Amino acid sequence: MFKSIYSTGAIVKVLMGVYNHYAVVSDRYDNGKPMLISLSAKQGTVCEEAWDYCVENRKVVLSPVQGNLQPHQVVKRARSKLGKIKYSPLSRNCEHFARWAHDLKVESKQVQGALFITGVISIFYYIAKKK
Repeated sequence: MFKSIYSTGAIVKVLMGVYNHYAVVSDRYDNGKPMLISLSAKQGTVCEEAWDYCVENRKVVLSPVQGNLQPHQVVKRARSKLGKIKYSPLSRNCEHFARWAHDLKVESKQVQGALFITGVISIFYYIAKKK
């Protein structure tokens, strides 16, 4: 039997390998597991999906990023965008969405990190090419 340690409205991270998928824990359940609301790259929009479909047997951890809204407010905000936002990896991704649902600054630390690393690599490439 599945025992969820994640409360309604919490942001969870699904560890995907080189990146994380962020989702909001729903107050709805499917097969005894909470559903997850996220801006899904798979679906191309905001979806409320079954835990197993979203997680696919990957490790899930609680995100350290949590806002101050009440859980029902977070879920209501998240549901208000079902099917209404188009996914974009750089400007509208799952991390942006989860932070928005919590009324936090809309940003993606993953995108910021990737852009920083790309910039550093580009600088080293440019310097090496000059020599």
